[in-house]
Amino acid sequence: MRSGPVPCGCVPCGCVPCGSPSTDPAFTSPVPVPARGARSAASRVLAAACVGLTIALASACAAAPDGGIVTSATMAQGGQQDVYVQMISAAPQPGWDPETIVSGFLLASANFTGDHAIARKYLTQSAAKAWRPGSSVAEFAGTPTATANSVQGDTVTVQVTGNLLGTLSEDGQYQAAEKGTIPGPWNFTVVRVNGQWRIANPPDELLFSKRDVNWTFRSRDLYFFDPSLSVLVPDPVYVPAEVTSQQLVAHLVEALQRGPDGWLAGATKTAFPPGTVRLGTSVTGNTATVNLGGQVRATGAQQRERMAFQLLETLASAPAYQQPDGTSIQSVVFEINGRPVHMPCATGQPPELQLSLCQPPVPPAPGSRAYYIDSKGRVATLSSERPDNAVPGPSGTGQLMFDTIAVSPDQMSVAGSSDGVLYTGGLTRNGSLTRRLAATITTLSWDSAGDLWVAGQVGGRAQVWWLDQGGRPVPVSVPKPLGPVTALRVAPDGVRVALVTGSGGGARLWLAAIVRSGNHASIGNPVPIGTDIADFTGLTWYDTGDVIALTQPPSGSELYEVPVDGGPSRPIATESGTVSIAASGDGQLVAARSDHALIQLPGPGGSIWRPAGSGQFVVHGRAPVYPG
Repeated sequence: MRSGPVPCGCVPCGCVPCGSPSTDPAFTSPVPVPARGARSAASRVLAAACVGLTIALASACAAAPDGGIVTSATMAQGGQQDVYVQMISAAPQPGWDPETIVSGFLLASANFTGDHAIARKYLTQSAAKAWRPGSSVAEFAGTPTATANSVQGDTVTVQVTGNLLGTLSEDGQYQAAEKGTIPGPWNFTVVRVNGQWRIANPPDELLFSKRDVNWTFRSRDLYFFDPSLSVLVPDPVYVPAEVTSQQLVAHLVEALQRGPDGWLAGATKTAFPPGTVRLGTSVTGNTATVNLGGQVRATGAQQRERMAFQLLETLASAPAYQQPDGTSIQSVVFEINGRPVHMPCATGQPPELQLSLCQPPVPPAPGSRAYYIDSKGRVATLSSERPDNAVPGPSGTGQLMFDTIAVSPDQMSVAGSSDGVLYTGGLTRNGSLTRRLAATITTLSWDSAGDLWVAGQVGGRAQVWWLDQGGRPVPVSVPKPLGPVTALRVAPDGVRVALVTGSGGGARLWLAAIVRSGNHASIGNPVPIGTDIADFTGLTWYDTGDVIALTQPPSGSELYEVPVDGGPSRPIATESGTVSIAASGDGQLVAARSDHALIQLPGPGGSIWRPAGSGQFVVHGRAPVYPG
């Protein structure tokens, strides 16, 4: 794919882009291409998207007001060039009818230049002065439809409807729309002013098509701490794409000061104390400088270190192609009242290098060794040397026929269910298995703190538990709207949890936060993800920003990579008859088929499944898992 702008297409509506989307993944998804397997296929996907985008734009122009164009700004990135696409919309033209005025206003709203200067031209003078649009957005699958449904002299009511995909809150939280949601409608009052139609009541909420959201917003991760202040947890938000890197840094720092919003509120916290004042932010080259004052002056060394890590992970976690000006922040200087905060982990280094040389407190990735249940019901490890590799200790003897297992992140403990009983024990020759819970177990999941999470049924009623350090099962409160939990996986950070509820065509995929209070835990308000697919039967965490979902529609097994920030799901290669799936920390996938053959997809970037192990023999088993 060429890296610079392509020639403009000259068509009457002027909507063919004056530039190629190049490596900008926003043209195929409202989220960045992930760092795992899907990234390797990005160039092929984007090549097709370039053609599709031009066709889509030309189609959209046929019903849009004349004069809207798309322009591009070229920016350097690692010796290459990227193209940031920006909509420059047409002002209203004489003689446009009320429906066209509303349609033109919706298109012009996607241009943030001059505080939506072009869009304000579609409004009455008083409405233009009073309109205060923020970043709250209703996202539609296509361009919303404007239809006049009431005419009273010089006043016309135009109704806007469309297929709602989701919403963006003012703080950047994306909420996918639940299936069957009927949005709006939004009613615009259009009045005649000096012979021309103008809008008198513009909504503060922006009504964007999916394409407009892709152009005008980028996904970024804020980082907050878990309740123990020991692990950083990503919180995806959307930010306007047109801001400069300096504006973006200021915006993200303010968000860290405010603390977590939305579904992570109550489950995570910020290290920034109340009363922190942002004295200044700047970006020079690849270094961001953040100068804080106020109550931050009274913090100790440990709290300052935590604030520094939040800043580093938040500001330096996005590649250059996500920034309008191509700046990739690689280091952060943290100042208090203009004086750099010195990090003990890199004493003696200049301020711009200190923080980048320190190791942030992120949870370790799961191990790369896979475990499974062999044909004798034993826990075994996937080996490239021999097909029979039972683990040491009682879980590898076959005394208990396991049907579901999980291995702790340190690979020292195992949990498994057998004949309606949950057992835990050590993965050592001298280990033992202890009976923990009588229940029909559907899913087991360890977190990085060594807690075991369990989904199952007792007496036909779905329930979720977690086992405390003493091994006691503690019931977990689940929001009633969720329904019965049929599968769950806790993220390595121990805060986020992905869940499947229901079964068959009614199965749903959710993301929620675990809220702890003493020896009690609850699952917070869930947000739907993967709303563009259905028939979920299993899932696994792929990386910090994506889960792999297994679906079983009537047509057969399908695997999808589902972003947790609400972006569209991406299909990945799937073997026929796949019944369970697990992912490692380095992008590898291992699956079990209905014939009990184990297969694996090397990653990241693999596209061809092969027999698990060395490929010289077929490994048979069930329920493969990686630690966690």
